[in-house]
Amino acid sequence: MTALSKLSSQLSTAIAPLQQRWHGLELRQRRMIAIGGTVVAILLLIAYVWLPLARERQRLITALPQMSAQLAQMKLQAQEISQLNAAGTAVPPARAAADPAQLQALFGEGTKVSLDANRAFRIVVPKIAYAAWWDRVNEAQSRFPLRIATLSVQALPSGNREVSVDMKLADPSRPAAPAGATAK
Repeated sequence: MTALSKLSSQLSTAIAPLQQRWHGLELRQRRMIAIGGTVVAILLLIAYVWLPLARERQRLITALPQMSAQLAQMKLQAQEISQLNAAGTAVPPARAAADPAQLQALFGEGTKVSLDANRAFRIVVPKIAYAAWWDRVNEAQSRFPLRIATLSVQALPSGNREVSVDMKLADPSRPAAPAGATAK
């Protein structure tokens, strides 16, 4: 006996009392139960299938104008992107090379600026407020193609948030000095 036939025999023995009861009912009672079962099945179908689908349809109908507007905006943005790609990439403006006089003026009085053979400016500021120094470094880097190569910052004992700075700012746009040349 296979598992399927065994299951079938168990099912038929479980249903047998129900079938006997069904056949024992009058024809009118069978029709009423069949009609009631059909009505219940239709109500369940409406409640669990048709109503959720109708609600989703209404939600989509109300969202359609907004989605259409988003689609139109995306199409415009795609057109702009195509135009920008066709125009090519923008080249950032070249920043001018720094010279010691400009850096001296930027970092203020008392600053010593020298240029070494490795295209780097050595800047020594004996006394400056930390925030002012930081702002001036940012300004120097925005005006000139400089980057910090070495840095030594020491707090001064005055307690006024003043520091002493010794740093090197590398300038990759400046050509290296020929071998044997001395720094300014």
